[in-house]
Amino acid sequence: MYAKYSSLPSPSTHVRDKNLVHDFKNVTELREIMSDEERSDVISNSSCVVIDYFTTWCTPCVKIAPEIFELSRKYLDKVVFVKENAESKLGQIPVKIESVPCFHFYIHGTFIPAYTIIGGNLNKLDETLTMIVEKFKL
Repeated sequence: MYAKYSSLPSPSTHVRDKNLVHDFKNVTELREIMSDEERSDVISNSSCVVIDYFTTWCTPCVKIAPEIFELSRKYLDKVVFVKENAESKLGQIPVKIESVPCFHFYIHGTFIPAYTIIGGNLNKLDETLTMIVEKFKL
């Protein structure tokens, strides 16, 4: 099975820019970041952002994509999840991506390198998100 990624708007109430709010009942995929400007907008307009760096040839990336989407629904009112192709070279990212999948966390616009997760460990991702939501009162 191949996961298809498409450009979708950021989810709901934690987004300060209400132009980004849309109906997500029928959405089945995460939004893919397509430009440096788009990444900056999402990060600056959201309390908490998780960027899933992936590649189209990465089997673990493809396999966990549906599970990451389901995890994003669990945190829908607190965290924005987006994907970015690690090979797209859209612009400056805070740390070189050397392995995928790789998850970066931004809290109130600031990259937090200590929370970076390399690999497809969804339990660790969920635990980290739970801790972030509690610690930062999101």
